[in-house]
Amino acid sequence: MEEVNLILKNSTPFCNLSKSFPDITFLRWCNSSVDYLEFYGNSENLDSIRKDLPGVVRNLNSSIIHSNNAEGRFSALIKCRCTVKNSTIRIAESDNCLWVGPVEYSGGSENLSVVAVEQSNIEALYRDLESIGSIRVVKKQKVEPESMRDLYTISSKRLFGELTEKQVQYILTAIGSGYFDIPRNTDLRALSSRLSISKSTLQEHLSKANSHILKALEPMLFLYLKTMGHEGKSAN
Repeated sequence: MEEVNLILKNSTPFCNLSKSFPDITFLRWCNSSVDYLEFYGNSENLDSIRKDLPGVVRNLNSSIIHSNNAEGRFSALIKCRCTVKNSTIRIAESDNCLWVGPVEYSGGSENLSVVAVEQSNIEALYRDLESIGSIRVVKKQKVEPESMRDLYTISSKRLFGELTEKQVQYILTAIGSGYFDIPRNTDLRALSSRLSISKSTLQEHLSKANSHILKALEPMLFLYLKTMGHEGKSAN
């Protein structure tokens, strides 16, 4: 199985909406019955998209079920009218690919991740998406069947699966001893003495553990960064 992350540019309704509002980032979930959309941006852009969204929805022969306004965010639940003619996720499903939500739209582009069992499914998807616009492959990686659930949840395996038992033990001891506190309650020399290993060995284990965890968190951090500035979060 393979997971592929794609950047798409096309004339589907939601991609067109992103082109009209390039400074707004919005996320989309769909269960074939309803679409849930979350928009993030400044108040002026959000006011504009609130006014435009009903027209977009009408063009889809759909309707808004519910909407909600919050600081830096606007969300809407609409009846799904997705087909292979107006939705890339329906195209992915028609090519026997499983799409991974949420789909992200920003700057007039769509970020779509899919999982496919066969390479032929991916090739068919490429052909179909290229027929309606441009595609760019951002990342492609193998996915083991037993790890499929990790694509949809923040699992302990996804976060810590690359760590060795020693790395887990050392990082837990470091946390418990206050090594990661600010200011620190212990230093590397004292910690290595407590664990009866050399300072350099402990440093290597902690560095590798931190690297594995941060890489696992990268997709979630990237998504959070896209939205945090629109929810009144401080940079400090």
